[in-house]
This record gives sequence, structure tokens and C-alpha cells, in this order.
Amino acid sequence: MGATRSQLPDYSEFQNMLQRHSIEAPPSEAQGVIAAVLCLPQADQIDWLALFLSAESTASTEMDSELSGALLQLFQSTRQQLSEDGFEFNLYLPSDGGIAERTASIAAWCRGFLLGISAGQLTAANTGDVVREILADIVEISGAEPDQDGSEEDERALAEIEEYLRAAVHLLKEELSSPT
Repeated sequence: MGATRSQLPDYSEFQNMLQRHSIEAPPSEAQGVIAAVLCLPQADQIDWLALFLSAESTASTEMDSELSGALLQLFQSTRQQLSEDGFEFNLYLPSDGGIAERTASIAAWCRGFLLGISAGQLTAANTGDVVREILADIVEISGAEPDQDGSEEDERALAEIEEYLRAAVHLLKEELSSPT
């Protein structure tokens, strides 16, 4: 895994590492947690790893250096992508899976994001309409059901959802860091 800081670990390899540690959540869910925490103004006060592992009842508490290195690399890459001025943030999804696997990964990413955002204790009173609307959309996407036989239209819809989520994360980060 001799990747640079800006590169993410190979998705399948990362998923295998997680499973060897009895962590059933896919890598996309881990990045969802990280991205959400990085959007919060109190990001440095939140233990994203403990939050991610808290959803895993059978997770091993001891990680080998390979897994801890991959998780740190995922965190650093996500943080770097979100801190750049350009639109560099990408969802961490399997690159070679079918539509069913990619849909499931996007739904898992959204569930992770919602878990991460919950650490910010956001309420209707301390967030604006834009934030509430985006979070409602993410809740809806988190329940997406994979379709085994994806049509071209399904592929386009999935690409649009991915683009929406990329933009939504940037907008949430901006909205949550602005004084209200």
C-alpha cells in the first residue's frame, strides 16, 4: 500500500482488512463518518475512529498496523480533499463493482455520514434550512435499495446521486463552519 497521502487505499483490499477484524461496514461507510466529522466545527474534538467502531458490535478492539495505517490514510486523504479549494472530494466507492454494489456502497456512505454528523449534535435550532434539507436527502439516499439489473438510466441516476453528495458535503462544510 505504498500510496501517497492523497491516494486512498485500494477499496477491495481495505474491505478485506476490515472484515479480518470483524468489521462488517464497508470502506465507504468509514469515509462517510470521516467526511461528516470533518464538516463539523468541533471536528478536532470528535474521535471519528471510536464513532465508526461503535457501530460494530463484533469489531476487534486491537488493530494491526496495516488496518490502522489504512484508516489513517483514509482520514488524511479525505481531510486533504475537503480542505482544497477545488472540487477534489470524491466518495470512496468500489471502482469496478456493478450497479448493485455501488448503490449499496453509496447507501453505506450515507449511513456513515449520518453517524458522523450525529456527533455534532445538530438540531433544527442550530442549523439552517440548507443543512436540514441536505441531511434529509442523505437520510433518503441511505435507504437506497440496490437494483441487480441496472439500466443506462439507473447508471446515470447513480452518477447524479454521487455528484450531488460530493457537492452536498462541500456545502455542508461551508454552512456548518459559518457563524450562525
